[in-house]
Amino acid sequence: MAEKLGLHQVSPALHAIRLDCLLEGALVAFDNDLIATYEERQAWWWIGRIAQNRVELGMVDWGHTWAEMWSAIAEMMFKVRAN
Repeated sequence: MAEKLGLHQVSPALHAIRLDCLLEGALVAFDNDLIATYEERQAWWWIGRIAQNRVELGMVDWGHTWAEMWSAIAEMMFKVRAN
């Protein structure tokens, strides 16, 4: 939406915050046992996609480092759950 309003400088920051919130929400779902066993692989795929999108923004900050870590974890967990 920020892009549509011509707020190009604010837009990447808002998008980063949005992705950070999505990542946190997906991780909290595990903490609260909201992910059934048969859904775990899909949940790890989703976490990986969110984290990778956050990394690709190129905003080097704490959220970027956090997303890099979770991207790697999600990739491995997705592979583990495939077996």
